[in-house]
Amino acid sequence: MAITINLSGKNALVTGASRGIGKEIALTLGAAGANVMITYSSSGSAADAVVQEIKAMGVDATAIQANAADFEMAQRVVDECVDKWGSIDILVNNAGI
Repeated sequence: MAITINLSGKNALVTGASRGIGKEIALTLGAAGANVMITYSSSGSAADAVVQEIKAMGVDATAIQANAADFEMAQRVVDECVDKWGSIDILVNNAGI
């Protein structure tokens, strides 16, 4: 039995989402209709590919390079997400720190 969730109009932030579990979480949120901001530590090209996959689903997506262990960087990511969409409705702290 498949469960369908409608996250249209919701905004998600997923840390460590350029590959692996974080990537799959970000793609799943995008497929459910959420705008998704992802963070990555080193692989900008992989993060850009995830963003393009999410945008192809008809929602907005952005990637930001940041170290989740650095408070100032984390605050910058939160600020950018709120500036862009007005809120963060879903937070997935997936970064492997």
